Amino acid sequence: MTKHHAAFQERAYLRRGGHLRLDRAFVECARLYNVALEHWQTAYRYGHSVTLYEQFRELTAIRSEDEFWGGVSVCVARGVLRRLERARQAFYRRCRAGRTPGYPKYRASRRYKTIEIANPTPGMVTNRRGKWVVKVRGLPILALRPKRDLPDPNMLKTLTITRKPTGVYVSLGYAVDREALPSTGRAVGLDMGVSSRIALSDGTFVGRRETDRERAAELARRISRCKKNSGGQRRLRAQLARLRHRETVRNRNECHRITTE
Repeated sequence: MTKHHAAFQERAYLRRGGHLRLDRAFVECARLYNVALEHWQTAYRYGHSVTLYEQFRELTAIRSEDEFWGGVSVCVARGVLRRLERARQAFYRRCRAGRTPGYPKYRASRRYKTIEIANPTPGMVTNRRGKWVVKVRGLPILALRPKRDLPDPNMLKTLTITRKPTGVYVSLGYAVDREALPSTGRAVGLDMGVSSRIALSDGTFVGRRETDRERAAELARRISRCKKNSGGQRRLRAQLARLRHRETVRNRNECHRITTE
């Protein structure tokens, strides 16, 4: 038996009030991210480098003064700071490599779409009378309808909540025990191509998936003709986002089919 990472992405179902609470959480996460980024920038100008654990200590003071963060699990706020830490480390890594640095940017609330739960506990994902729910303090209860059984909650390692054009999705990562597959004595090489999706070492080519771009182009033209930030423009943007998301899912499913074969 060896440890393997098993990932599950499931659609989450909320009440209307739950959607409003979740929208507020995304706004507050974006605000915390921007405040922490500004703190790092200010300290850097004065020759001091702020570490992740220094911001963790300052988070304690913020949670005692801020009404929202005082009522939300500390794992949510720490997930925001860990996300900023990854952006900072990527910035430093590009600087050392002599590449274009790509300085971390402030996040608009409408573009902040993922809540990362740092160090999730088993009690956050439970099975209630045959129904799986995700319950994090301060966030709405998310009901899941998984098509396959979820592993033991004690094996839970990662938990993220993402807002997509077609709804809210929960990604769960588990460390599970699996037996190694028996060796077949055969191997195949794959080369990702441009004109074709994949070229195999046995001479087989897998063609690219053709997509219909006319509908997306039409929506983009209609959006450009709308008044900026109008209701009609927002509705068309949502239609275009859903269309692109569906194409992404179809392309991912096609990749899974090919790799399974």
